[in-house]
Amino acid sequence: MYTGNIQILRVLVGVCFVFAAVTLNACRFGEEAKALVVSGDFPLVYIKQPRSTLPNKIDNTTANIGSDLYFRDISSPESEESNLTAILTNGKGAVSGPEVSLDGKKVIFSLLCTEDSSGYCNTDTSWNIWTYDIETGVFQRVINDFETANLADDLDPAFLPNNKIIFTSTRQQAVREKYGYVYTDQYTQKDASVLHTMNLDGTQIEQISFSRNSEFNPTLMQNGKIMFSRRQQLGDKAQMAIFTANPDGSEMNVLYGAHSPGDAFVQARELENGKVISTVIPFEGTWGGGALLEIDSINFSDANSPGPGVFSKGGNGQQAASIQQIPLGKSVSRLGRFTSPYPLLDGSNQVLVSFSFFQEFVDKENETARVNSLNEEEAPPLYGIYMLDMDDKSLKPVVLSEKDMALTNAVAVFPRNNIPQIPRRLNIDVAAYNGDEAEGIINIKSVYDTDQFGRMGQGVLTPSEVGQTPIPLIKPANPQQESREHIADIASLKDPAITRADRRPARFLRVAASIPIPEGFSQYVIGETDYEMQRLIGYAPIEPDGSVRVKVPADTPLILTVLDSKGRAFLKNTNRIQVRSGETLNCNGCHSPQRSLPLNRPPIAGNHPNTELKFMNGLQTGAIALDSETMAETRTRSDPDALKLTKDIIYRDVWTNTNISQLNNSFSYRYAALSSPTPLNGEIHYPLHIQPLWDLPRPSGACINCHDGVTDPVNNPSGLNLKGFEGAGTRMISYNKLLVGGLVLDDNRLPMFETIGGTSVLRRTLPLVNAGYARGSYLVEKLYGEEMFAEKMLPVNGLDHSGFLSEAEKKLLVEWIDMGAQYFNSPFDASGNLRSLESSLTFSEFANLIHPSLISQCGRCHLLNTVGNGVNSDYKASYFILTGNAESDFVVVSDMVNDRQNPAASFLLARPSGQMDEEHWVTGSPGVPLLATDSSLYKRIETWISGQ
Repeated sequence: MYTGNIQILRVLVGVCFVFAAVTLNACRFGEEAKALVVSGDFPLVYIKQPRSTLPNKIDNTTANIGSDLYFRDISSPESEESNLTAILTNGKGAVSGPEVSLDGKKVIFSLLCTEDSSGYCNTDTSWNIWTYDIETGVFQRVINDFETANLADDLDPAFLPNNKIIFTSTRQQAVREKYGYVYTDQYTQKDASVLHTMNLDGTQIEQISFSRNSEFNPTLMQNGKIMFSRRQQLGDKAQMAIFTANPDGSEMNVLYGAHSPGDAFVQARELENGKVISTVIPFEGTWGGGALLEIDSINFSDANSPGPGVFSKGGNGQQAASIQQIPLGKSVSRLGRFTSPYPLLDGSNQVLVSFSFFQEFVDKENETARVNSLNEEEAPPLYGIYMLDMDDKSLKPVVLSEKDMALTNAVAVFPRNNIPQIPRRLNIDVAAYNGDEAEGIINIKSVYDTDQFGRMGQGVLTPSEVGQTPIPLIKPANPQQESREHIADIASLKDPAITRADRRPARFLRVAASIPIPEGFSQYVIGETDYEMQRLIGYAPIEPDGSVRVKVPADTPLILTVLDSKGRAFLKNTNRIQVRSGETLNCNGCHSPQRSLPLNRPPIAGNHPNTELKFMNGLQTGAIALDSETMAETRTRSDPDALKLTKDIIYRDVWTNTNISQLNNSFSYRYAALSSPTPLNGEIHYPLHIQPLWDLPRPSGACINCHDGVTDPVNNPSGLNLKGFEGAGTRMISYNKLLVGGLVLDDNRLPMFETIGGTSVLRRTLPLVNAGYARGSYLVEKLYGEEMFAEKMLPVNGLDHSGFLSEAEKKLLVEWIDMGAQYFNSPFDASGNLRSLESSLTFSEFANLIHPSLISQCGRCHLLNTVGNGVNSDYKASYFILTGNAESDFVVVSDMVNDRQNPAASFLLARPSGQMDEEHWVTGSPGVPLLATDSSLYKRIETWISGQ
C-alpha cells in the first residue's frame, strides 16, 4: 500500500504518431453509403464507463465508478484499444476529464481510486490529477504531497502555455486560507468547485475564480484565454452560461448564454472558425447529454442579442450542430443524445462527439428509477464515439458503442501550436493602488448603455418616473450597425445645463458581496428567500453620464445594482463579477451589448460641457478631461479619494459650473441618523436591524401598535403582525408575515386550497416583501406612498404611511430587501459560533430512529431528489433540504433544533405540528397538523432533542 510521495508507473502501449489532417468519408443516418466508419490517422483517448453511472444531474464530483481511460493509436473501430488506467483502478475507480498537452505527448486527467483499487492509489480519498506520458508510458500524480493532493476534489484539468495547469477544485485555496472553511454550491449544497491553476509539478496552487457556485470544463482557446461553464443562481434564476477569462482569472466575463434558451451550456469548446460548440442540457434528468449547439459567440452574446452589424430580425446566436433537433428541455429525445464534443482543429471542420440513439426501456421493473421527471420512457444513453462533419452534419462511427457501456470524452492526440501566453495581470493601475494588492477597480462607462431589451432602459422606470426622470433617447448614428432602435442620449444627460440631477434616473451604485456558506448550513437559518447571505460593501455616486469608477475588494463574488435617488435597485441583479488584485475591469454598461463599442466614447467621452469639477469639500480641482475619458475617469484621476466606496448614500454636486447654473441640492441617507442599531461589517440581520424599526416608539406610535395581528378595518385591515417573538419557535413572526403571503379564506373564514402541479396547496396572497427587489415589494410602495412594480396596487384612500419612517430607516429597509431579505446574513453568531447545534445531538440515534421516518414523512416537500435520484417536482427550495444521506441530513436537521430544553419550541417540531404556520396542516383538513404531537415520530424527535 502506498501512502507517500508521487506515483510513477510505466504502462506501454503501441503508439503511432501521425499528426496529419483526417480524410473522412461521410454518411447520413438513414442513407446508404459505402463508407460507414472513420479511418483517421491520429491517436485517440476516451473514457469508457458503465452507462448506469452516467450522471443524472450536473455535478462534476460524482464518481462514475467502473470507468477507465482508454487509448487507440488509430481513430477507427477496427483499431485495438488499450485500457490505460486499469493498472490503477482495478476496475473499481473512476476517471474523468482527459485533455492532451500542447505538444501532443501527454494526457492529463482526473482519477478517483477506491479501497478496492490498485495499491498504487487505494489510499487516495479524493479526485486527483494525473498525467500519462504517451511516449514513455509513465503515469504520474501531479501533486506530490499526499495530504495536499487529497485535501479536496481536483477535476477538469487542462494544460496552459505558461507551463501551468488549469483545473476546477473544491479546495478553494484562497477562501480556505481567509475563512478557515470552504463554501458550498448554492444549488447542490456540496462544496463548490471553482477554477485553480498550478505548476506542472503541483506547486503554487492558486485559486483564480471566486464564483458562489461551481464551474466546469475549462479549456484553452486559440487566443490564450480560458473558456469554461459556470452555474449562476441568484434568487430564483438559475442558468449555466459560458465564460472566458485570462489564465490568471482577470478579465472574467460572460461569453454567451446568460439569457438564452437552454438551462446549461456545458463542455463548450472553440471551433476553428472562432465559434463555439457546446452540449446544452437541463440541470437534471438527461444523463449528462442532450442537444449539441453551434454558437455564434463572435456576433452574439445571447441567442437574440446580436452585436453591431448583425441583422437582428430573424437572427439567432445558436443553432443545432447536428441534423437531429434534440430538445433542450427534460422531454424524452427520440432522436438521441450528444455529449462531450471535441473539435479537431486540423482544418477538416470535424468534431469528435459521443452520441447515443434513443434507448427504450427493456426491463421496466429494473429501470423504473431511471424514468425522468415527466415519467416518459427513456433508458440511459448507450454512447459511442462519432465524427461529426460540421459542413454537412454527417456522423460516422469512430468507436462503436458496447452493451451497457458509455464511451465519452474522446480527445484526439494532436499538438496545438502557436497558442499565445497571456501575461499575468494585464490591467494593473499602479497609480490607483499605491501597492495595495487587496483591491481592484470596476470601471463602468455608462449604466445607460444597455441592450436592445432595455434591461437598464426606459422599461425599468415607472410611468411616474418616465414623466419626471426619463432616460432621453436618440436614434443611433449608424442604425445598420445597431440592434437597438434607440440609445440613451448620454450627451444630454451629462450636461448640467440641460439635465438637472433630479431629472436623472440612475443616481447610485450599490456593491454587495456574497458571504461564503459552510457545508451543511441550513437554508432555514438564512430565511424565506432564494438568495444567499450577503454583506454591503458600499455605495458610489453615478456620474451624470452614467459612469462609475470605484475600488472594490479583490477575489470576491460581487453583486452590482443601479439605484434610483432613494437607493432602490432598478432590477434584480442575476450575475456576480470579480476582479483580481490590481486589476481594472472595464464594462461598457449594464447588460450592454458585449460585442459593440461603448456608447460613452468620443466625441461624448472626453468632453464635459458646462462643468467645473470640484472635490467633495467644494474646492475646485481645475481638472480638464483627457481624450476619451468618462466623467468618472476624470473625477477619480483628479481626486483618488473618489474611488472609495462609502457605507452611506451621499450626493454632492461636484460638476455643475456655477457660472452657468445653480448647484444641485446635496442629500444623504446615513446610518448615523438611525435611532435603532446600526449594521456592522455590512451585515443586516432581520432580528437586530429590521425588527427594531417596527418596535421603535414614534410620534405617530410604534408600528406594532397597529400591526399587532388583530384585523382593524382602519389601522390594520390586513391583520398584519409586525411583532417579534411570539408563540413557538424562535424566528420572528413579523419576518414570516412579511416574506410569506397570508392565507386566502372563503366566506366561512376557512383556508382555501388550489392545485399546483397536481398537488393541493394552501392558497396565499402575495407576500408584502419581494425578496431581492424592493421596487417590486408592496411594503416599500406603502412606506414611500409610491406606485412602483408590486403586483398589488396601493389603495385609493388608504392610510398614508410615507412619513412614518425616516429616509435613513427606509434606506436600511430597502438595502435589506434588495440584497435578499435574509433572516440572518452571517453563518456565525456574535460569539463566532456556527448557527448550528449539530455537535450536541447524537448522530447514531438520528440515523437509526429519526432519519428514515423524516424521509418518508417529510420527503415530499423537503427531499431534493426522489429515491431513484430523479427530480422531485414538489421540492420547496426555501425550506431545509433533505438529501437522503443521513450524514448530510444530520447537519441540516440539527440546524432546526434551537431549544433543547424545550423541544416543542424548536423549528423541527413546531412547524410540522402546526404551531407556527398553516402550511403544515393536512390538505383539506384545516387545523389538523401533518405531525401530531401524540404521534410516535413526534415523541421520538422530542426525546432525541432533549437527550433523555
